[in-house]
Amino acid sequence: NTTVLTINFDYSYVANLQKTDSLAVLISSDCGNTFRTLWKLGGQLLATAENRDNLQNVPKNNEWKSVTIHADVRNTNTALVVLVSRNYG
Repeated sequence: NTTVLTINFDYSYVANLQKTDSLAVLISSDCGNTFRTLWKLGGQLLATAENRDNLQNVPKNNEWKSVTIHADVRNTNTALVVLVSRNYG
């Protein structure tokens, strides 16, 4: 019973200069037959921290970004939301 779906999440990512990892949020209103991209970033645009030698480090508090997405679901009975992480490392 809503017209706008609000999606909130936080992420942290250290970019690798030789790879182009990406993160995307997709939505489907037909049980996953088709998807529409609501948000997507990759590579250096996704980075929240400076490159460092040890990529296994736990992110610091200031190395997180918050994302808020508003999706129009006015003419949708059900919505399937998918987060897609592509790691090319």
